[in-house]
Amino acid sequence: MEKEIGFLCVVCRDNKIFKIEDCGFQFQTDDNVKEIDVNNNTVLPGLLDIHAHLNLLSQDILEMIIQTPAEAAFEGYAYAKEYLKQGYTTVRDCGSSYSVGNEIRDAIDKKNRYKDQG
Repeated sequence: MEKEIGFLCVVCRDNKIFKIEDCGFQFQTDDNVKEIDVNNNTVLPGLLDIHAHLNLLSQDILEMIIQTPAEAAFEGYAYAKEYLKQGYTTVRDCGSSYSVGNEIRDAIDKKNRYKDQG
């Protein structure tokens, strides 16, 4: 018989999941604790895409070939933002024109887990 899971509390430390407990348990906190109510929502870890091309948003190879470096950069930036909005925290770029993947990687916080393979 499956056990029904009730409400749970997710405790994070240093931006990582530290423990998951039944709600109402007692734990030590400091003044930097922030409570976020996610009632009626789903909590899941960040998603990852292990094969992406950041400047192939339109899926048109010819368009990608004739893009200027500026167009490729703007398209790559838009694609990277879309990934974040959709819940992806790790993206592996497998090749983009003008090293767009490298430039985006260098422009964001080094704590992000962006991997460039191009």
